[in-house]
Amino acid sequence: MSVAGLNKVNVDRAKRIGSILAHIVGPEAITGFIFGLLEEVTPEICLEYIRGNKYILKPNDIKPYKGFADLIKYIVEYEDAGIAVKKLADERPDLAGIIINHPHGLEWLQAQIDAIIKELTTED
Repeated sequence: MSVAGLNKVNVDRAKRIGSILAHIVGPEAITGFIFGLLEEVTPEICLEYIRGNKYILKPNDIKPYKGFADLIKYIVEYEDAGIAVKKLADERPDLAGIIINHPHGLEWLQAQIDAIIKELTTED
């Protein structure tokens, strides 16, 4: 087998492995990522983010996480804000309560999910 053929085999194998890992991690990959970002966020800061429609992670801050994009690019669907906030209620009921009870809370959380997916999957 030529070097070019071997490289294609390796690339194909890596894609299959990535696809398998994405199925194992599944739609909750981004939700878990956001939970990690919210770990140190206080209820007051969460409310400030929602009121100001601010993002948890600024575009320049996402660069260290670009390696994560190799995993999530194979995921076809992601959990939406409704599912994410229910899971958040188990770990951070204080933040989940704010998000659920604020008139724009779920909309804000969905915007976080969408922005992180876009930032992670956009080529530089």
